[in-house]
Amino acid sequence: MIAARLRLARERFLREGDAHVALAVLPSPDYDVATFNLSSAELAGYLRHMHPELRDRGVHFIEPDVALSRSEGLARSVDYCLEALRRIKPHVLGISAKIGSHGYLLELLAALRREPWTDSCVLLVGNVLATFSHDVFSERHPEALFVIGDGEQALETVYRSLKDESIRLEDIPNAAYRLDGELRTTPRRMLDHARVDWLPAFDMLDTAIERQADIIVRATTGCPASCTFCSIKAINLETQETGRLKDMGWESYPPGRTARVFALLQSRGVRHVNLADDEFGNMDFRFIEAFADVLLAQGNEITFNVSMRLDAFWSPGMSAEETDSRRRVLRKIARAGMKQLFVGAESGSPSQLRRYGKGYPVEVNYRTVEILLEEGIQPCLGFIPFDVFVTRAEIEANLAFLETKVGGRALYELVASPVNVMRVQRATPYERLLQRRGLLRGLEDNLTFYRVEFVDPRMGAVALAGQDWFREILSLRYPTIQLYRMSATSHNFDAVSHRRSEAVIRALHRLDVEYIRALLAVFDGEAEPTEMLDPGRNPLVNGFAGLEQARAVWAESARGAASVFAAVTRVFRDKRLPLEMEMRELLDEAYQPQAKSVASWLPPPRAALLGAQGFHRRQPRGLESRE
Repeated sequence: MIAARLRLARERFLREGDAHVALAVLPSPDYDVATFNLSSAELAGYLRHMHPELRDRGVHFIEPDVALSRSEGLARSVDYCLEALRRIKPHVLGISAKIGSHGYLLELLAALRREPWTDSCVLLVGNVLATFSHDVFSERHPEALFVIGDGEQALETVYRSLKDESIRLEDIPNAAYRLDGELRTTPRRMLDHARVDWLPAFDMLDTAIERQADIIVRATTGCPASCTFCSIKAINLETQETGRLKDMGWESYPPGRTARVFALLQSRGVRHVNLADDEFGNMDFRFIEAFADVLLAQGNEITFNVSMRLDAFWSPGMSAEETDSRRRVLRKIARAGMKQLFVGAESGSPSQLRRYGKGYPVEVNYRTVEILLEEGIQPCLGFIPFDVFVTRAEIEANLAFLETKVGGRALYELVASPVNVMRVQRATPYERLLQRRGLLRGLEDNLTFYRVEFVDPRMGAVALAGQDWFREILSLRYPTIQLYRMSATSHNFDAVSHRRSEAVIRALHRLDVEYIRALLAVFDGEAEPTEMLDPGRNPLVNGFAGLEQARAVWAESARGAASVFAAVTRVFRDKRLPLEMEMRELLDEAYQPQAKSVASWLPPPRAALLGAQGFHRRQPRGLESRE
């Protein structure tokens, strides 16, 4: 089926003379924040680098989350894409399917089957859904190619096949597809990022700025860490001559190239960007200092955020001289524009940190946050207090951690969310652990994460109630956090928006902690097996005699607590209501210029669609990937 599409697309291209490549980015309805994903634009930059004839025409992108208005507009995402595609009738169509966009993806693929022109269009689907769930999606839609990992080379090879009939389906790298019902995959290939000198495509930058969108840049790729819940090591792979896959590790783009991106953005009026690297510095402070030096030399005025490991700045074995040296570089990169650091604290429980594969003690979390605050850097902590094996002692340790004050700030003020439940993703060490223990219960509707069974049903009940509590106002939480971050630097927002958003987030997170503590108190007084008194033994992972009997008792206790949980939740919803009203008012005032007419969701004219948006790059680490 796909081979026939390649042939028909080539024949149509030869008849028409001009090639058209369309790249659509499907939004997640749970993450209603306009985002200009500059890292996706890397794909268009590479395509134009390899094929100069596409620099002025032939590449179109369709990005509903930038072009449409807020929540009410996103519901029209598929109609928006279809209307644009019917006009363009591309020879190659790439669809970026982010986490949470599964509904839009399935709706769009089903609609495209009814479009006659798609018989001569090569369809590629990429990003997270394609990388980790191509086996499921390809069964439902065998007419599509699914890109695993980075998409630059797959897209370029498909485009080149329009002009070169010798290119076969199996020559397209990083692809998965169905042939006679059997899943096939092609060799994995990665770009040598250290040698990339071309720039991304900036065609839609003005639209993104007008929409007050989050501007995203990438300076590095990969991560050397081995966190058990993270799937990054399944992305940065390359097939060796032996046929084995090799983890290509961490790599940076040339610092001068990233500085050129900053200079161009600054010339267009951008004030702040978000570096969405999985691990910005790889604890290589020579790279960090070199990047800071280049930015300072060119008079950089753009502020930016990065993601790094907490033990990059302090660990028990680090000498005082090394700590001082790293703080010096931290001060320099701050002078160059860095304002906020996303750091994965993940837990305040030593046993849970070991289970997560963090590789350092909880003391690192406290000490590094203190260092960052002393140096004037705003930390944003990733935090996952609940996982399948969590014990009551670990939850209590996490609550105590959140309420601890460091540098005069309660840590719950600094976390992205106090009530994250680990969502077990495909292709992670944690998935393999749960497979061995028989605790996976099939994929969620999003086809990315698993339904799971908690070993202690009582703690599972607390975790799932917390997750529901968090998601009830998801459409307010994310945009408010985004407003807080962007209002600190962007000229689009004023200082009042920043102060109000900071205050409401602080109050909401304090209420989150109180809610979890109230749920946990429902089980006060229950006797625990002696093995549970020492969480350092990881009793629910390693098991103990009588565990299954204890689980049966815990399950009965959890069922009996349901009505009490409901009553507690009603009380806390009443407490939360004023905060919800404040968030709605804040967002309405901040984004009032974006009010649009009913007709505003219609696609722009064909000429305005020139440009491109990629169909596989990692999403910004943190909020949307680990709720």
